[in-house]
Amino acid sequence: MQNPKDRSKRVYRGFYFDDDVLRIIDRVPKSYKSELVNEALRKVFKEKGLVD
Repeated sequence: MQNPKDRSKRVYRGFYFDDDVLRIIDRVPKSYKSELVNEALRKVFKEKGLVD
């Protein structure tokens, strides 16, 4: 998904999730959870015109 250079720029943040969203995230292997959340948020941000 992302190369190691991109991963080194990451910053940890804690957020609260709704149960239905958390159930989906919890089904993903631990090593891919950050990639999934970043990809999903980036897609929504693009759809909303918040990023290019």
